[in-house]
Amino acid sequence: DGVARAMLAAIDHRDTSVALATERAYLAVLDGSCRTPIGGLARINGASLGFKGMIVKPDGSKAHVVERIGTTGEAERLGADAGAELARKGGPGFFAAG
Repeated sequence: DGVARAMLAAIDHRDTSVALATERAYLAVLDGSCRTPIGGLARINGASLGFKGMIVKPDGSKAHVVERIGTTGEAERLGADAGAELARKGGPGFFAAG
């Protein structure tokens, strides 16, 4: 409700919220777990947003990296787009052991 939103807005750290939205959108596309070798980092500088993501085969034999640069208003789109590119690069079964 409005009261709860107002209370949360008072303690919200904008840059952290934007970074979190980017990283969550990225992970949602890749559908990984805490055991899946997926990394992602969003960095905010004013209105600019930089994101770097990586996927690695479980045996470490292959890795793919992606970078995105945009604005903080594009956070979710940038994260999802980065995840989609890595999903294409890795292909089906990329995270399968063995």
